Amino acid sequence: MSSGQGVAGDGTDCQVDDAGGVQLRLGRAVAEEIKAGSQAMYIFALSLLIVYLVLAALYESWVLPFVILLGVPLAVFGALGAQYLAASRTTSSARLGSSCSSAWPPRTRS
Repeated sequence: MSSGQGVAGDGTDCQVDDAGGVQLRLGRAVAEEIKAGSQAMYIFALSLLIVYLVLAALYESWVLPFVILLGVPLAVFGALGAQYLAASRTTSSARLGSSCSSAWPPRTRS
């Protein structure tokens, strides 16, 4: 039984009776796991904000970092969508093509 299955049972203080009568208490570990899971979205949002601000400082523009940050996921979804529409299997060459198409765009001088 994993700690996630124990949490689904009866909360953060879990007791599991094994066949030999051994009890396993996951109280502190499970509480920390729940706390870390709830903080993951905040950390991800903060990291996106930091990357955006660094790109805004690099390109000296407030709009261009949006284009750069949205270009990578759009390229990945486009490659996966084309592969789905072509009804092809995911081979090593398809993975290589997807990773190459999602590379960061080069910096252009204006």
